[in-house]
Parts: sequence; C-alpha cells; structure tokens
Amino acid sequence: MKKRKISDLAVEFILKQSEEELQKLSAAKIARFLGVSKAYLSQEFKKDQKISCPDFIVREKLHRAFFVLNMNREKSIDKLAKELGFPTTDDFTIEFEKYHAITPERYKVILSKTSRPQP
Repeated sequence: MKKRKISDLAVEFILKQSEEELQKLSAAKIARFLGVSKAYLSQEFKKDQKISCPDFIVREKLHRAFFVLNMNREKSIDKLAKELGFPTTDDFTIEFEKYHAITPERYKVILSKTSRPQP
C-alpha cells in the first residue's frame, strides 16, 4: 500500500473542518494533529501543493464564503468575515476580491438580481 503524502493528509484535514473550526485553524494545529513538525508540514505542503498551508486555509475560507453568500443572500459581509476568522471586514473584502475577482458587496448585488440561489 502506498503511503499518503503528508500534504494530502493536511488538505483532507482542512477540507473536513467546519466553518467554526476553520476560523481557528493554523498550520501549527494541523502539524500537531498529523504528528509532524510545523516546518516539515510547511515544506512538504508548499512543495506538493504549490501554495503555502496558511494560504490554502485562506483560499478554503474564501471558497466557502462564495457559497455562503450564494445560499444566504441576507448574510452581512461583516458577520461572514468574523465567522471565517478574518481580522477585519476590509481584510476579508481584499482577499475575496483577489480570489474571486469581485468584491463580496458586488457579488451580493449580482445575486440580488437573480431569482434563486445557485449551487
């Protein structure tokens, strides 16, 4: 049986986290869970995934934010930013726009013009 890469185990762990758990997640916590050093996890994650572990966690938060806004159009941007663990709404907005090429506010405006949530 082939041994799984530590980075794949880390990705699986990240993707299984709830929004509340994801909010507090760090590379150090993942490394402890997997029983490896943070330095080793960071090195292997970057090598295999072509992105740092902390950046992957942020991307997962932003990916989920897109769907949360789609399914709950009344959710405030401030509340969503806090729920996902961003220090400020501005930080969330900047990262959301970098990842999705649209601000969360603009995305909500576009969503408001459609009749039903999209999967």
